[in-house]
Amino acid sequence: METYVRIYGIASKKIENLLFNAMDTWQKRSNSCIIFVDFSDFDIPIGTIFTIFAENEDGTSSHDINGELVQVTQQFLKPYDEIPRGHKTVCEIKLDERSVNLLRSKLSIIDSWYDTSKRGLLATATTKKTV
Repeated sequence: METYVRIYGIASKKIENLLFNAMDTWQKRSNSCIIFVDFSDFDIPIGTIFTIFAENEDGTSSHDINGELVQVTQQFLKPYDEIPRGHKTVCEIKLDERSVNLLRSKLSIIDSWYDTSKRGLLATATTKKTV
């Protein structure tokens, strides 16, 4: 895995409605998940494609996904153009149908970063160079 974020779970309808009502830029998308993200070890710009979902933060029980980071904010509803290094964020990931169904079946529905201690990972695939 090259770049990754630790994730806690999917935002509840209450949190989704808060985002949609408070932020003009957030749109309701059918094939997306709004996810609580832990402190990031990387700056990850909007448009980043995540290709791996791991059910555990150690990277085990991993699945191929197709997801794009489309929106980022934090607890004060300030829009960001990236997941900033060192910040906890709330992010929307646009996914294909198989990937969105996988995440919805494996992640808890939560209202905050503190509703669960279990964390998974979203990651980009490691690029291997050929000689």
